[in-house]
Parts: sequence; C-alpha cells; structure tokens
Amino acid sequence: MKEYRPFQIFEKTVQDFFKNTVKREMPAEILWAKLYALWSMVHGLAQLVTIQGVINLNDIDGEIERILSSVTV
Repeated sequence: MKEYRPFQIFEKTVQDFFKNTVKREMPAEILWAKLYALWSMVHGLAQLVTIQGVINLNDIDGEIERILSSVTV
C-alpha cells in the first residue's frame, strides 16, 4: 500500500494535518492506525455517494460535512 501513489499523497496530507493543524506529534503506530482509519472512511464515503438515496446529492458538501463533523480526530 505504501507504494500506491494515491495513498502516498493521502499519507502526506494526513501527516501535514496532524503536524500543522492539530499541532500534535504522535507515535508512528498511532499515526498509521489513524491513517488507515481515515483512508477507510474516505472510501466508505465514496461508496455511500454511489448508492442512490443514501446521500442527498443536491447537498453533497453539507452531507459530507455533517458526517465528518460527527467524528472527532
């Protein structure tokens, strides 16, 4: 997985987020656990968007924001 370019981009984004936004260093094993959890969430949300009637596509930004804001970092 580490050699999969989209995952590499995602990994850097998550690392930058925790370093610059959350301003918190964490052990590598915890960071990797969070990284995989977030990767799974992104793919799960993408799947939900493809299932008709699950996500209101007229307000997709609002729907995703509500889902994501219900989860803490």
